[in-house]
Amino acid sequence: MATQDEINRADIFLRTIAGQIETLKQELYDLSDETGFYALATDWQETMSMVEVLKKNQYLLTPEQKERFDDLLDELEKVKPIAERLNLI
Repeated sequence: MATQDEINRADIFLRTIAGQIETLKQELYDLSDETGFYALATDWQETMSMVEVLKKNQYLLTPEQKERFDDLLDELEKVKPIAERLNLI
């Protein structure tokens, strides 16, 4: 059984992942200089780390969180071409 802290942390991770997906889908990034790319690449790597943590700890997710996570994994597949084009992966 997950603790409340683990459930809260998972919620933060899920919101962060959703935000990164929206950033890519809506092109809400500025790559006009190296700093912009560095910031986007760093955010992307941190987000992907969160995805890996959630994958390893899915047993701690509530049913609602598991559903949200599955939806986000589907959305990540949709933005994968954008991430590849931006050389994030």
